[in-house]
Amino acid sequence: MKGRNLSTWGVILALIIVQGRAASQQLEARAWVDSASFVVGDPIRVHVQVDHPAGTTLTALPGDSLGLTVLEPLTLKPEQDSGSSGYLVVSAYDSGSTIFPSIAFLATKGGSTSPDTVRTNPVLLNISLVDVDTSDEIKDLKPPLTIPLTFADVALWTGIVLALLALAYGVYRFWKKRQEKKTELPAYTPPPKAAHIVALEELGRLKDERLCRRGK
Repeated sequence: MKGRNLSTWGVILALIIVQGRAASQQLEARAWVDSASFVVGDPIRVHVQVDHPAGTTLTALPGDSLGLTVLEPLTLKPEQDSGSSGYLVVSAYDSGSTIFPSIAFLATKGGSTSPDTVRTNPVLLNISLVDVDTSDEIKDLKPPLTIPLTFADVALWTGIVLALLALAYGVYRFWKKRQEKKTELPAYTPPPKAAHIVALEELGRLKDERLCRRGK
């Protein structure tokens, strides 16, 4: 009889413990990152897990980013009836230790008018600068890219070269014809003398012959 009573009390105590754990785990949120150290400008994925009862609607409350740049906003997806999970991506552009703040959610159960508030834990982020070897020569981040020539490129440039050659030949032929026309011009022929000038010249010639003195 005494053993049966101890067994009964053990079952009751186990039920109380299980119910207490279930009650404490009905609404819980946590956040974590994949690494403890990052480089300035690295995308940092912050994972978020919210455990809540089935039929609960979560609404994220706006918070302070504490100097972090949000690259991708938080998206939560339900995981069956045990909760919701998702992630957001942030980046830091200052070196040192910074804290990703906790995210607050309003959890509204189906049919309830008074939502509960649950927060994730803050996450410590260690941001460092990129190690630079000042003794090494300065190099490009990537070598120059070479663009391979295609048949279309070769045909295009060949056409351009042929067009320029044809244009140059046409200009040369035009200049050559102009030079040939200049050399083929006829010699200059002065216009004939006017009739009165011819008459005056003939009269002068007759006067010089002194025909009167010769009896003519």
